[in-house]
Amino acid sequence: MAEVDVSRIALAAERAVEGSLARLDRYLAFAPISSESDAPKTVGALAEALKVDLEKLGFSGARVLTLPDALPCVAAEWNKAGADKPTILIYGHFDVQPVKNEVWATEPHKIVRKGDRIYGRGSADDMGGWLSHLVAIEAWIAETDGLPCNLKLLLEGEEEIGS
Repeated sequence: MAEVDVSRIALAAERAVEGSLARLDRYLAFAPISSESDAPKTVGALAEALKVDLEKLGFSGARVLTLPDALPCVAAEWNKAGADKPTILIYGHFDVQPVKNEVWATEPHKIVRKGDRIYGRGSADDMGGWLSHLVAIEAWIAETDGLPCNLKLLLEGEEEIGS
């Protein structure tokens, strides 16, 4: 890969902030609380949505992984850099803690902005973390038609209950 102007990529990622917050809001709305009885439905639905989004981003082999009596994981790969390039693993989780008996001044499963802060259950732990990686990856691909490395992505749906 030729020398890359990373400032161009940073600007592309910056332009994507509003869209990424909308995407995060969409993910939070699933309310994927892994400890609740409807977790197979909510966590499973978010896993399927993540798979589709990763396919749109250009990841190959995006799939929902399941085991009996476990909540799903989502795995995907981007191997277009070549066999001679390093491979990086990105890990995250998309399940959240319950909100019962907690006092929330905002809607917990929706992004609420207050000044330069956002609030929402899971927006920091951990959806916002790995989503920021995806925004950077998306910007890099958009600006350079590729990545300088290969990627493997694993997002799991039961970290909050011990995996």
